[in-house]
Amino acid sequence: EGVTEVQPGDHVIPCYQAECRECKFCKSGKTNLCGKVRAATGVGVMMNDRKSRFSIN
Repeated sequence: EGVTEVQPGDHVIPCYQAECRECKFCKSGKTNLCGKVRAATGVGVMMNDRKSRFSIN
């Protein structure tokens, strides 16, 4: 309901956005801007092991 950008049958990748709960963004409620998580995902890797979960094959 209310979805306007994709159609039934489109391929989508839902991305869970983790939060540290410690940085100024998480404390402000703007958890989608978590500084710690963005530092890792900004380069395409996960925070815990610095490895990517996606590949182009």
